Amino acid sequence: MGKEKDLKALGIQPRIIKRRVRGKQHEPTPELTASQKRFNGLVSKVRARVEHVFAGWKTVFNTNSKFK
Repeated sequence: MGKEKDLKALGIQPRIIKRRVRGKQHEPTPELTASQKRFNGLVSKVRARVEHVFAGWKTVFNTNSKFK
């Protein structure tokens, strides 16, 4: 089963970004649809804010640093 199917089975709405399928060297690869690009844009806005918070925590609470 895929990740999205597993999440749906648990009653969770999947918010996993859609990625373009990588093709072989001489074969064209299909691009994302407009709705997939729009969905990725919405997800990335939230993801960026969350990841900035974790990056801040990492710099503040980093106890393994040699230079303090």
